[in-house]
Amino acid sequence: MSDHLHSTSSRSGPFVLARTLAWLRLCAIAGQSVAILSCVTLLKLDVPLLPLMIGVCVLAVFAAAASFRLGMPWKISEGEAIVHIAFDTLVLGYLLYFTGGAANPFVSLLLVPIALSAAALSIVGVALVSILTGVAYVLLVPYHLPLPTLGNKSLDFDLYVAGLGVNFVIMAILLGVFISNLAKAIRTQQGEVQRVRERALRD
Repeated sequence: MSDHLHSTSSRSGPFVLARTLAWLRLCAIAGQSVAILSCVTLLKLDVPLLPLMIGVCVLAVFAAAASFRLGMPWKISEGEAIVHIAFDTLVLGYLLYFTGGAANPFVSLLLVPIALSAAALSIVGVALVSILTGVAYVLLVPYHLPLPTLGNKSLDFDLYVAGLGVNFVIMAILLGVFISNLAKAIRTQQGEVQRVRERALRD
C-alpha cells in the first residue's frame, strides 16, 4: 500500500505539467514548421531557413527525450519540470531571435510557461519561471535580427496585424484548453492520493 501511495503521490503537479508540456511541444513543432515553410514558400519572406529549422529539429529531439523520460517510474521533481520549461523557452527565444525578437507578434508566447507553472508549481517555481521568461524577453529587445518584411509598408502592417490575430487565437486555445486540462488533471490526481491515504488509514 505504501508503494502504491508513493507512486500515486509522484504523479503530482510537476508530472502533470511535464506531460502537458510534452503535448504542447508537439503542437509547437508542427506549428513552427508550418509557419516557417509558409513564410518561405507562400509569403516569400527572407527568413534564415536553416537556423530556424535547426531550432525546430533540436526541439524535436528534446521532445523525444522528454517523452521517453515521462515513461520512466522515477518521480519528476519541480526542478526537472522547470528545466523542461527552460529548454522550451530557450528554443522559443532562439527562433524569435531570427525573426524580429521582441517585435515579433508571437513573443507573447513567452507568457504561456508562466500560466502553466502557476497551475502546477509552487510560488518559488512560478517565480523562477517568471524570471527566466522575463530575462528572455529583455534579451530579445536589443539582440535580434530584423523582422522580415514584404517591402510594402501597407502589406507589412497587414501581415503584422494578421500575426497578432493568429497569436491571439493560439493564446486563447492554450489558456482555455491546456490550462483547464492541467488543473483538472492535478485535481484528479490529488483526489486519488487522498483516497489512497484514506484506504491506508483504514487498513
